Amino acid sequence: MDSLEGRQALQRDLGRLQRCANTSCIKFNKSKCHVLHLGEGNPGYAYKLEVSRMESSPMERDLGFGLMAS
Repeated sequence: MDSLEGRQALQRDLGRLQRCANTSCIKFNKSKCHVLHLGEGNPGYAYKLEVSRMESSPMERDLGFGLMAS
């Protein structure tokens, strides 16, 4: 996200996702939830699931493909 409004919208979406999961009695494994900050000059905004800050990661794997932050 390159604007405050975009970061706030993403945080709202994470809150909605968490509320939907709570309603469905589903729990996130927060140790597997990471933020991947992409792009040069990314300020590294801290996102939260419930009250816990999501950890930042320099690299994540998805379906066997490694994604690296620049």
